[in-house]
Amino acid sequence: MTGEERRQHPRFRFELDVTIEGAEGEDVRQAKSGDISMSGMFIFINPPIPKDAHVAMSVHDLVSDRQFTAKGEIKHILPGTGNGVQFAPLDDEAEETLKSLIDDCKEQQHLEEQREREEEELPAME
Repeated sequence: MTGEERRQHPRFRFELDVTIEGAEGEDVRQAKSGDISMSGMFIFINPPIPKDAHVAMSVHDLVSDRQFTAKGEIKHILPGTGNGVQFAPLDDEAEETLKSLIDDCKEQQHLEEQREREEEELPAME
């Protein structure tokens, strides 16, 4: 079974600023997200955080100035690149913020796909 088949929620490419720290407040580090879903995210961080570590995160979208905090567990390590983090249950406010960020991603993806289709339909200019 592939990772895509195991996932409960679709992933969307989205760069967010992430401040991540150990569950006890140690080792505060800055990272960027590569993708995000309702159940977790991939963060670019090197060196990666050990698998099964519990972390606390502050996630911030600089464009819209929306942010949320979440706790999670490191589920995947991509050496030299980063980690897959599974969110612990989110509080209502964090879940609503995350949902609105993902809705924006869906809309942006839809617009990009529509633009690509329109460009394919244009006659070639010679």
